[in-house]
Amino acid sequence: MRNEALYRQWQILHLIYQNGSRGISLQNLADEFGVSKRTIRRDITNLSAVGFPIYDEVDNSRGRQLFYYIISNYRIPEIQFSLPEITELYLAYLTFESYYKNDSNPLAAALKKINSTIPEEMRNFLKRMNKDIIPDDSLTLKSSENLIEKVRLIQQAINGGKRINFQYFNPFKKEYSQREVSPYGFKSYQKNFYMAGFCHSRNKIRTFAVNRISELKIISKKILKQELDLKSFFDDGFGIFSGNLRWVELHCSAEIAYFIKERNWHPQTKFQDLPDGSVIMKLPVNGFLEIKRFILSYGSNIRVLKPVALKKIIAEEIAEMKKLY
Repeated sequence: MRNEALYRQWQILHLIYQNGSRGISLQNLADEFGVSKRTIRRDITNLSAVGFPIYDEVDNSRGRQLFYYIISNYRIPEIQFSLPEITELYLAYLTFESYYKNDSNPLAAALKKINSTIPEEMRNFLKRMNKDIIPDDSLTLKSSENLIEKVRLIQQAINGGKRINFQYFNPFKKEYSQREVSPYGFKSYQKNFYMAGFCHSRNKIRTFAVNRISELKIISKKILKQELDLKSFFDDGFGIFSGNLRWVELHCSAEIAYFIKERNWHPQTKFQDLPDGSVIMKLPVNGFLEIKRFILSYGSNIRVLKPVALKKIIAEEIAEMKKLY
């Protein structure tokens, strides 16, 4: 796995923090990660060098072993915010408050601290002003609060180098399946989170919509290490889900050409302007499901030029739609 030392150091930091006043021994850390004590010492040195408040102590009551601890009362030095900065932070808090209702979430706790610094009269004024800012919740999931909790638990598994078990819902088959996954990371897309991980139940790297995960648990098995560039994995094609990479060529009418060209698509997307104001768009896609939805959303303003297989899929969908009207 790329940056293996970095991931290990991040996991070490969380293990020390989770063990609190008990601490965790040098030997236990070496055993946990299957490396030498010398490697762990070097990791601790690196973490301390960048400012994490770790200290070590020999515990005579536990076999004179070396234990590591986090300074319990450590706080980041006080930050001074200007009035415009603190009011902007509070407006951001009001906008995203519904996503972080659980006080155990670290970000929710931080937002509440910001809230507490604002005088009540000013808070009321800003709340009234915020009513004029309507957030786009058209694609917001109904279970956004649970979504954040799932993301936090999966992130905890990633930090600890552990696998997860869960039930995964397939909306097409209308059924759940049991999965065991080594999680690697996330991408936020259309107000949902998508997790990339090695699915031990399917023996391949898959993408999972976090909102479709239930009965999520961290298990004791260590993650399967893989060489995975998350950005490349998620950005290889159109949309979020992975699949066989194929090139698509679309003719976009002059009516929508400006709107198509003003958006960021795949980095390899190419446009060819035509004399009548229309444009030909060429881009790679992973499978046809998401690009099909995109094409149909623009109706007669987009025509598939290539490949033939996609043209057939769109034609069949239109034929089925005709039966409804």
